Amino acid sequence: MLELQHKKFIIESYFRTGRNLDNVEWVYSINQCLQDFRQGFPNLPITYAQLLSHVHACIDKFQETGAVTRKPGGGAPKKRTAACIEDIRQRMDNSPKKSIPKLSQQVQLSVGTCHTILKKDLELYPYKIQAVHELTQLDFVVSRSVNIVQVRSSGEEGKRKMPEEAFKLEQYLEDLENRNKCASSLST
Repeated sequence: MLELQHKKFIIESYFRTGRNLDNVEWVYSINQCLQDFRQGFPNLPITYAQLLSHVHACIDKFQETGAVTRKPGGGAPKKRTAACIEDIRQRMDNSPKKSIPKLSQQVQLSVGTCHTILKKDLELYPYKIQAVHELTQLDFVVSRSVNIVQVRSSGEEGKRKMPEEAFKLEQYLEDLENRNKCASSLST
């Protein structure tokens, strides 16, 4: 929340308020530091409790490390190394249908890390293989018949010209309907 200039101001103000007691120890005023900060940065939206917390944190960090900036390398170690990415590339080249959970077990990384490597580094976009039925000629006929029914129900059959195969389909559907009627009359 506070930038480096704010932290620097806090430290300077804190040490400016120091008084030496009997040449033995130094005493510093946090309250004076807070007042100086409010006067130096009047438009900064921060509550008293937040500011007090930041002042204590800045002072403690400065006394421990001699600086108010963060320590370098404080983050978690990265799993997406060049060697790891190359290992996953080789494994996916050898068996491209491998699932991400299976891959994560083999390379001993999390599923999320493997997914990120596949998408961002290798530009592979995994998908789930699904079983579907094979379309037959009758499936195409049924889908076309649905389109003809939709044209008829919209009342725009005169406005649209149906292709020649639609007339063949219409004849096929009528023949099919007649066969069904004949079959039902014979069975009764």
